[in-house]
Amino acid sequence: MPIDSLHHIALVARNPEALAAFYRDVLGLTPHSVPAGSTSRWFVMSGTILMIEAADGTQTAIAGEEHAHLHTSEPGSEMKKIEKE
Repeated sequence: MPIDSLHHIALVARNPEALAAFYRDVLGLTPHSVPAGSTSRWFVMSGTILMIEAADGTQTAIAGEEHAHLHTSEPGSEMKKIEKE
């Protein structure tokens, strides 16, 4: 399955406002609108979304909240290849 692009990266922060300020004020990223009802902060860079979520104090490093989402124009192609073998 060829990966076409990185769709988004989600980060969890104890202080999402401070982390968002860092990406905005220090790195110069422009805030992006978020879906209605969302409390996350979004920045878009060349089509990749950086999402900053608030930690609720119960997350651990293995909770799975922080992740990267890769995009492919051929979803399922790896499964097709495996099924042929």
